[in-house]
Amino acid sequence: MSEMYSRFTLDISVMTFYISIVYFVGRLIRYFTTGLSRNIIITDMPYPDYLINLCEGIYVARMAEMLGRERKLYYELIDVIRSPETLKKITGSSRLKK
Repeated sequence: MSEMYSRFTLDISVMTFYISIVYFVGRLIRYFTTGLSRNIIITDMPYPDYLINLCEGIYVARMAEMLGRERKLYYELIDVIRSPETLKKITGSSRLKK
């Protein structure tokens, strides 16, 4: 029985096992919380109407086969989403005004 047990542990110390469990749990927590901070700017927009209209414009241009117009609107959407300052100007501030 003791030979099977030592083969199972593969000469791993208790400290190594403990560190690997703590590391895994830490990575798991990081995985679930990291994405939230990146999406706050998108999920907490007070007035996303401009972006919704832009997306609908892209859809209409695609359905009407106006590829040049679709491409122009798409790149405008990408430029707005890449710039937090522009996004804040367009969709409004999420800060409470007193």
